[in-house]
Amino acid sequence: MLWISTPEHGYLQVSKGAVKEYGFKPSSYSYQDVNDWYLEEDCDAPSFLKAMYPEEWIYVIKDIPESYQENPSWRHL
Repeated sequence: MLWISTPEHGYLQVSKGAVKEYGFKPSSYSYQDVNDWYLEEDCDAPSFLKAMYPEEWIYVIKDIPESYQENPSWRHL
């Protein structure tokens, strides 16, 4: 997992396998490419983390690495 910040918004990069494993259904605010989902930071990312870490999800957030991307290619799919 990786937090990605763009000039407009933030996303949590998660493998498609993990999303499928936890039965999570991303909203239309999230993006995907061949291997990963980019879960929108305000709605989808917290909901996914709650599914993955029901008790400690709020503490897990601070341990996820961060990256800044000026013009991510997955935003243009």
